Amino acid sequence: MTTYKILLQPLDVYFFGGAETFNHSNRKHAYKEKQNYFVRSQLFPQQTTILGMLRYQLLAQNNELVTKNYPRLLKPASDRIGVEGFKVENNVDKYGVISKISPIFLSNGTIDLIPHTKDFAWKDKENKEIQQIKPEFGNVYQRVMFNGKWQTAPDTLNTFKVKHGQPDLLVSHDGTEVHFRDFKKNFKDAVTLNKQPVKNGIFVEVTKIGINKEKRIKNDFKADSNKEKPKEAFFKQTKYRLIDGWSFAFYADLDEKIEDTIVCMGGDRSPFKLTSKVVSEGENFDNKFKDAYKHLPDNAIACYSDAFVKYDDVMNNCTFMINDSLPFASIADNYKSYIRSDNYVVLKRGSVLYGAKDFPKEVNFETIGYNTFYKK
Repeated sequence: MTTYKILLQPLDVYFFGGAETFNHSNRKHAYKEKQNYFVRSQLFPQQTTILGMLRYQLLAQNNELVTKNYPRLLKPASDRIGVEGFKVENNVDKYGVISKISPIFLSNGTIDLIPHTKDFAWKDKENKEIQQIKPEFGNVYQRVMFNGKWQTAPDTLNTFKVKHGQPDLLVSHDGTEVHFRDFKKNFKDAVTLNKQPVKNGIFVEVTKIGINKEKRIKNDFKADSNKEKPKEAFFKQTKYRLIDGWSFAFYADLDEKIEDTIVCMGGDRSPFKLTSKVVSEGENFDNKFKDAYKHLPDNAIACYSDAFVKYDDVMNNCTFMINDSLPFASIADNYKSYIRSDNYVVLKRGSVLYGAKDFPKEVNFETIGYNTFYKK
């Protein structure tokens, strides 16, 4: 087994859907579901997307892709990529030659970035300075409404004002460099965090607005003037691109090298340039980003990646959280149709859990880069 660092450089704007991209009326036929008219791309590809891309490329480079003539995986192909893709209910620790995938991150060849933790907020309404939220676990507590009941929570900084909001940040692998998430034109280093300037963002928003979302066949309505036209509809789609020099990246433990090529991913099959290289012994995600969240106190656990954690485990093992959540669903191919999973909610990467103990292992999630935690 060899560890590779794999880069995915977007060659155009991209769109990565999520569980909220489609309505949930017909989950067994994922691609027949009606799209929402207002959709926003996810910033990062899901780990399931990365797994699917790797499995596809391994078959493609070995001429073992499933076709109509060969509707099921042959023995060599199933040995190469596993019998089936990711399913929440399966306890899979390896997919053929794919032993492990790390959480996705950003890289420019020198600096690697991941989403920063959620324990930061604007200090004032002018948005000139960012401060860390530090829960005080002493004798002073405040009452908060949670799940319809009044409960106690640790006191936070007296200067923290919820109405000021929280910035979206990225942090470097060594914790020394902080960027905003979103790129801004005419950006100035006017915002500070711990007296250090926060740098400009990496993600560029690209919005597409149009009408008549339904597909039309060319000249279809000219040929038959009596034919009823589809209703005109307004739609808005927000895509992203990365600023020049940046790529998505991840580590993968593989028994077979992925060849450099062009791959397509996302809702619009956006093109990405894939390159891979063998890394030195000991280089992996955990070692690379071990100092990214070093500002956290000793009693905190943070989510390096999105994390599937059961509700009872959170409530029983955690004293306090600063977190965000994300709807999660996956699509599996049973060689005849695409089957969408049930809908779940996962902790969003960057969430911070105070007083938490180690959570029960979810092997199938950990294998493909979910459920990766920081702990001192």
